[in-house]
Amino acid sequence: MKKNYLFIGISVLIIAFSINNLTLDIDNRGHYIGNGILCGIGISIFVTQMLRLIRNK
Repeated sequence: MKKNYLFIGISVLIIAFSINNLTLDIDNRGHYIGNGILCGIGISIFVTQMLRLIRNK
């Protein structure tokens, strides 16, 4: 159970970091692509862990 909350916390940190990093003034296409991929990974981890918590209740 604690493992699910750990992954949820990590995914929220990944999402927050990538959104904060997107607000920087960097005009590089690779920067935006990398942050989009990182945000997608964070969202997918968050959703899978939330679904596991809902199923285990």
